[in-house]
Amino acid sequence: MRRISTAVALQWFSLGHPLCSFQTRWKSCSPAEELQRRVGQLVSKRNVDQVSHEIRDALGKSIFSMKAFASALFLCEQTQNEVVGIELVRQVQASNLVESWDDESVLSVVLRLQCSVGDAAAATQMFSFLVSKKLLRLRSTSVFLGFWCKRLDRSMAFAVYAEALRQGIELRALDYVELGRLCVALQEPISTLHYILREMQEHVLSVPAVMLTDVLSPWAQRAGLRVESVSFPHSDPTRPPGTCSCCGALLKGHRFTTAQKTRLLKDVVEVALVAQRKKSARVRIGFEAWRRFVALHGQRIDVLIDGANLGYYGLSSWYADAKRALLLKRGKREEDIKPQDIVWSKQGSVDVGVNFHLIDLAVQEARRRGMRPLIILHERHCETKNMTSSDEVLAAQWRRDGILYCTPSGLNDDLCWLYAALELTTPTDAVAGTVEKTVWVLTNDLMRDHHFKLLSPRFFARWRDRHRIAFKCSRKDNCTLLHWELPVPYAQCIQEVEPLKWHIPIATEKEEGEEVEENKEEEEKKKDAVDENSNLQENQEGNDNNGMAVVPSQVSHTWACIG
Repeated sequence: MRRISTAVALQWFSLGHPLCSFQTRWKSCSPAEELQRRVGQLVSKRNVDQVSHEIRDALGKSIFSMKAFASALFLCEQTQNEVVGIELVRQVQASNLVESWDDESVLSVVLRLQCSVGDAAAATQMFSFLVSKKLLRLRSTSVFLGFWCKRLDRSMAFAVYAEALRQGIELRALDYVELGRLCVALQEPISTLHYILREMQEHVLSVPAVMLTDVLSPWAQRAGLRVESVSFPHSDPTRPPGTCSCCGALLKGHRFTTAQKTRLLKDVVEVALVAQRKKSARVRIGFEAWRRFVALHGQRIDVLIDGANLGYYGLSSWYADAKRALLLKRGKREEDIKPQDIVWSKQGSVDVGVNFHLIDLAVQEARRRGMRPLIILHERHCETKNMTSSDEVLAAQWRRDGILYCTPSGLNDDLCWLYAALELTTPTDAVAGTVEKTVWVLTNDLMRDHHFKLLSPRFFARWRDRHRIAFKCSRKDNCTLLHWELPVPYAQCIQEVEPLKWHIPIATEKEEGEEVEENKEEEEKKKDAVDENSNLQENQEGNDNNGMAVVPSQVSHTWACIG
């Protein structure tokens, strides 16, 4: 009897009690939110027909959710059910339930669907709407440009191109491939090629191989121009590394203008501040302290050493020795240290400090070259509990020499050395009489993390190619040798060395794949957040199971010489 009473009481509580979470959830769920929930479940199952039915059924009841609608359209695009998506768009428009069409991501997918089904009139109207509402972005421009290029409509293609230039939208290399194929098919004059290349050189660093085979070669050869494949840097020690083996021209150096410097510094500060909004005042104070340090002592810095990136180089090859030394320092006896205690695992967390000896080799090499170094290290690497006795000796010596700066917990040390390198380097267009100064960064970090992607890509890529020193290590006579790889003295970008004579770098397959991945990322995520847990990556950059880092060696790159 007691069990029955309890069951009845529980049933009453779950169905009728005013504090029931079940009742509360349903009371707070609006029809639009419920639609979004159901559509989300169906989208995860990739059920296009059911998703379409849910949207239409809700429209009949005057219920609409923009998020549910967007999910449905993206599903139609991904599953190549463009016709279903277009029909949904028409029904939503006819319902008059949308007060304002101002979601750029939704309008962009509508445009892509319209282009996929070949509805030129609707796509043109949508493109014009995006322009009028100042919602035009690269993803919409790229699709619409490709649409008209494939139709061989020169007038519309160049109208879209002109609009992109007017709005400052930087097209990618693959967009120029589409435009170039159109020009080759329509036998455009060579003057158009020169015009396009001049626009490209401002924001396209290299072109895919298909650009050379499908566009540059046939277009230039028809005009009687010579197209040759050359390699940079060459192997002739008697000539400057930027000398073309075909025409003898010398490639120009890197540009780093005042405008570029100002823009990048602004970006770096903004990224740092966004990262620190949710952190302690200590972190914000730490970044400002770093800026003051740079202002006061920057003139005695020639090269910034990325301590974590260098200090964890080849971690798997020396992890066991470092872990044993750390355990011994903490009081563990040698006989109590088990093999599994010192086994390196790439899946595990990094629980040893950086290689201070390797960092000191960089200090010695910098001084040998007449350069004044500054080591940037997170403060946890310089805590006594994380250092061996020999590490403490080196750290103390660096402090006495004034060449060690420890960043506080939570402050991204990458942003610190990047800020200093930008702030202290003299722009190439500085006024006459300005004392020139170039600050280098010693790191194997290719700077492709999320916080680097938030920077102005064109300016940042050019700065990186000009100022980053890569490194690698070798063993000789049981000693570790550190080798620096200075950046090439010429700009690795499209160059018009002489009027109407071009040198164009050809991207490798890996670089082409990276551009495709970047295109996907732009569709899938917004660039409005900075990861607060970036310290884990600094510990593992440049490590692999063989103890040798993947280093961007100065191998020859293929260029096209046209003229």
